[in-house]
Amino acid sequence: MVRLKKIIFFMISLTIMLASNVQANVKRTLDKAVDQVCSQAAEQLKVTSIKDINTVAVLPLWGEDKDGYVLDTVKSYLSNSPYKIMVRSTEEWDKLLGEMKWNTLREDIMNPQTVQSFGKIEGCDAIVYGTVRQREINPWTFHAIARMTLHMASVETGQIVWSSKPVTASVWLEWPEMLQLAVYHPVVWVVAGLIVLLIIWISFKKLIRTATRPR
Repeated sequence: MVRLKKIIFFMISLTIMLASNVQANVKRTLDKAVDQVCSQAAEQLKVTSIKDINTVAVLPLWGEDKDGYVLDTVKSYLSNSPYKIMVRSTEEWDKLLGEMKWNTLREDIMNPQTVQSFGKIEGCDAIVYGTVRQREINPWTFHAIARMTLHMASVETGQIVWSSKPVTASVWLEWPEMLQLAVYHPVVWVVAGLIVLLIIWISFKKLIRTATRPR
């Protein structure tokens, strides 16, 4: 029983110790994957030269970007493109954004009329928008994965004038992160549970054998 208590105490201590840093460390790797997909999309846009488009405004992204990190990263990379990124915001702009149903399919919202409405408010030549389709850690392969698409639509016609190819990035977690993540893996807990049960069964078997031994 003493051995069992030591093993359980060790497992609990190890879990607490690893849990303290796992979220922060894993997020850094996920941010690397996001940086890579944003860089890829921006590189595709940099090689374009669309007539009569000089300034663009970037809309909040659909999908897995609740904290706005992907949007900020996209703006950062696009700032080195041939187009000037407009960053100012107005009350009318914010109101129009507030009226949009972000849980609806992008194709159902970004019609020519909506695109032109944003252009009139912001005074830009084009709107950049897109969807973050994946931004997650795969606990089975120990990869951080990010996947997105971007589009540019002319505010004059409301039509799409450029679309990125679907871009994907997959980044390996570092070894310490893998070990930390493994602590939360269901398979690890199942195996650990079986080991604990086996130790309990052996301990009780010894106790019963000791108790029934003739004196």
